[in-house]
Amino acid sequence: MPSLTRPKSKEDSDSVGGCQINLPVEVWLDILDISVNASLWITRYGVPMPSHNHTLHHAWVHQFCHSYEKDKDLLFASARNDSVISGAVESVERASGCNDGMLYARKSIPIKEWDDAGIEAAKRTLLQEAQVLVAARHGHVVKVIEKYFLNDEYCTRFSVVMEHADANLDVYLKHRTSRQKISQLAGWFGCLVDVTAYIHGLGIQHKNIKPSNILVKNRRVLLSDFGISSVSLPFARRSGVKGYCAPEVEDGSNHGQPADIFSLGAVFLEMLIAHSYPLKREILEESLTSRDGRSYAYAGSVNRVHRFIDTLKPSLLPGKWCHKVLYYSEKMLQLEPEQRPLADELNSAWLSLRPSDVPLTPCTCFGSGGR
Repeated sequence: MPSLTRPKSKEDSDSVGGCQINLPVEVWLDILDISVNASLWITRYGVPMPSHNHTLHHAWVHQFCHSYEKDKDLLFASARNDSVISGAVESVERASGCNDGMLYARKSIPIKEWDDAGIEAAKRTLLQEAQVLVAARHGHVVKVIEKYFLNDEYCTRFSVVMEHADANLDVYLKHRTSRQKISQLAGWFGCLVDVTAYIHGLGIQHKNIKPSNILVKNRRVLLSDFGISSVSLPFARRSGVKGYCAPEVEDGSNHGQPADIFSLGAVFLEMLIAHSYPLKREILEESLTSRDGRSYAYAGSVNRVHRFIDTLKPSLLPGKWCHKVLYYSEKMLQLEPEQRPLADELNSAWLSLRPSDVPLTPCTCFGSGGR
């Protein structure tokens, strides 16, 4: 298992998400995807000694990232049909000459309003955040195919090409699919607990957990967009996931792992409602909507959300699996970060589930570790 140091300051250039990470040599070689050519890599860069404090920053330094000057040079082009998935994400396919018939997803972020120094700082920050997605490789984390910069005459654009998904969790939570597919939600609690415990074990914060960033492909859930949309650039306006962010994040504090737990608790509550109490969703939305009707957020509605949870409890039997999900959702949605459970504690709870808890089960998708 990786040995972790205590979290470091956010300003530390060798930290990602405010954390320093020490990993064994073989893990770093795997993260860098050079296990097959390890001897060549060691010849060029030297052996990563156990005594060194190797961090995700070191992995980023040696991870290759393409740079292009023209659109026609890109390895991926917009798909002809239904290219836009949502916002800055579009469906793409391999360029002519190497098309494999598969669709991929490309997320692009323009960097166009800063001076040269600002652009270079933005490049480093964006690439470092994207590298977290690479380092967090897991069966329930979306796979990165390529990342690159396009420097044309108009602007600099950073793009990450990932595997293409069938849908995102929003489709299931808002009942835009069949009841049969919605029934799969019960099996995904364990998968999301498992992958969150895994990335937190690496010292990584997701920083952007919400239904639209949980993808569904071949009946499995995938975490995506590890804070790439909300990187803390000094020259960019602050963005975030206001609807699902924790109260401390809403107040401007640093985003720690307990904030991920809060966001995941909000997602869990909505998954439970979609699966077993679809008629309650409208009441939940009313609890989350501000009086002026302009915002929808858990951070400013914690007390109302807990009152909503209290209204569900009388209809649940103590031994019913829904009761367990509601119990942990309530704990995850605590106002104070230190009152929320750790991801490892949640994972232990799911690993301790009994046959009588079916359809609630621990993740068994990929064997131990989900890799």
